[in-house]
Amino acid sequence: MALLIAESALVKELVSWDELQAVAVGPGSRRVRAVFRQIDSRSQSLLESLSRRIFIEAGLNVTSQASFTGVGYVDLLIEGRLIVELDGAAFHSDRSSYRRDRSRWNNLTIRGYPVLRFTYEDVMYFPGLMLEQVRSVLGTTNRVAT
Repeated sequence: MALLIAESALVKELVSWDELQAVAVGPGSRRVRAVFRQIDSRSQSLLESLSRRIFIEAGLNVTSQASFTGVGYVDLLIEGRLIVELDGAAFHSDRSSYRRDRSRWNNLTIRGYPVLRFTYEDVMYFPGLMLEQVRSVLGTTNRVAT
């Protein structure tokens, strides 16, 4: 939780990197600095930050805000070959955003990048299912034969 708060404050420019570093002194500072090393200033939302942590903790290589020519930035690029887009209501509520997202999705699919889309509810309430779906696309599921 500390990571999400610090990263959000930094990205929203509510605090500077120097101000964050200034609090990392005294007892417990080692843990605080460890949290700060995990901050990714490219993150664009709390949903993105939380999802990134879920995937990293599962041992996956994650790039935030990877750029694709003709598409722009995608929320997360997993293992360099799977795109994860996080659909919070704030940025996906009008017809124009909807059309733009579909165009981007098609462009990436044509280039051979599968795209998985997750909602706030997926990330907050079903992170295990989200991770299972990502691993399934990557072919890295650890399934037990039945």
